[in-house]
Amino acid sequence: GTHLGGGICEMIGRMDYAYRLQDEAYFLGSYEPMLIKHPPSHYLKMMYLESTCYHPPAARCAFETVGPDHFIFGTDSPPLMVLKKEGVELIKKLGLSAGDERKVYYENAKKLLKI
Repeated sequence: GTHLGGGICEMIGRMDYAYRLQDEAYFLGSYEPMLIKHPPSHYLKMMYLESTCYHPPAARCAFETVGPDHFIFGTDSPPLMVLKKEGVELIKKLGLSAGDERKVYYENAKKLLKI
C-alpha cells in the first residue's frame, strides 16, 4: 500500500475491535456476518506498506503495524528529486537497526519482486 497504506494503520485497532464484537453487536440490527476467519490486522500484516510520508510518528505507526519484513522505502520522487532526500531522512529518524534499514531500503523489495 502506498503512502503508509492510506491511514489504515491508524484504524486497524478499531477494525479488530469491531471484529471481536460481531457476536455481541446484535442490538445494532441485522447485518451480514464477517466473512473473514481472522481479525483484519492479521491480513494487514500480509501487505507491504511503503514509507512515503513526511511525519515520522505516522511512519513509525505503519512500521510497527506491519513489521520490518513488510515495510518498504518509497518517495514521491520523481518528479521532485528533493523528495528522495526527505524519504531517506524519514527512515533515519525512525532509528531502525542496520538490519531493519536493509530490509526497508532493498531486501523487502527484492523479496516482493522475486529478484
